[in-house]
Amino acid sequence: MSLAYPISFGRDTTHFTSGINFSPRLLFFWITTKMALFSEWLLVLIQVVEYNKSLNIFTTEVLLSLSLRTDLNPF
Repeated sequence: MSLAYPISFGRDTTHFTSGINFSPRLLFFWITTKMALFSEWLLVLIQVVEYNKSLNIFTTEVLLSLSLRTDLNPF
């Protein structure tokens, strides 16, 4: 008498996933979520850098204009 299915002793020996089953849909969702979070973080970082650049240019211009005024120039 032959068995149609192999005898299982409580665990699946055909897949080596160490207990984590990734369906393709779950894997796709996980990857796209990580990519979206990374790209959003990257955009925020770029905006902060650009803001700091504009702030530095603005403060440089203000300090330069203040130093060029004769009544505020301490030298």
